[in-house]
Amino acid sequence: WREYRVDTDFLIDFMRQALLLSEWKFGTAEKMYLIPSLLNEENEQSSASSKDKYVCDFVASGASTLGGNLPLGIFGRLVCLCVAYSNRYSDSMQPKISRSWGEIWFGADCFNLKRSQAKISLSLISSDFAPRCLAIILSMLEKISVDFLHGEVFSCWNVFLKESDIDIHDREDSILDYENAKKKKISPWFDSQSNKNNSVETDTDVVNMSNTFLN
Repeated sequence: WREYRVDTDFLIDFMRQALLLSEWKFGTAEKMYLIPSLLNEENEQSSASSKDKYVCDFVASGASTLGGNLPLGIFGRLVCLCVAYSNRYSDSMQPKISRSWGEIWFGADCFNLKRSQAKISLSLISSDFAPRCLAIILSMLEKISVDFLHGEVFSCWNVFLKESDIDIHDREDSILDYENAKKKKISPWFDSQSNKNNSVETDTDVVNMSNTFLN
């Protein structure tokens, strides 16, 4: 590459538009970027993740076509969107990110994302933040599906939510699909008081509340 002049601005802009990188504005005055595909595959978990009470799984409906795995790049693009959104808040703490796991803050609110085979898991502690966090992650996954999956089988996700009043160790017996969870208005995801206390954001750059990609 030394023999060629590389337009780095074009490359960075292309990767930003493709959600392959995100600006990293945490603890530095220099212009830095996060590229999830270059991160190590680590199994590290934060001390907070073991205490997370509220869990939601996003399962790719077409995973069987790829041997039960998510297509490459889906989790990394979600992380890029989350980090970009985190950058908007001056009080966001620096995220902790690996290739398959992340602890991210939207201002004072923290949540965890984890990739495992055919699903992405969202977990968090704050009941007040849960409805808003779910809405934002849903809209981000929809953006990824519309912009990069082009109507393929992975443009649909099956969403499962854990009831808050059941111990996390009994997860398999406590999970409802999105539609049933919504009908039952299970807490905290569809709790009326939580939604009242935390209005869902409608920033058009990230948050589009259409749920057309849900099964």
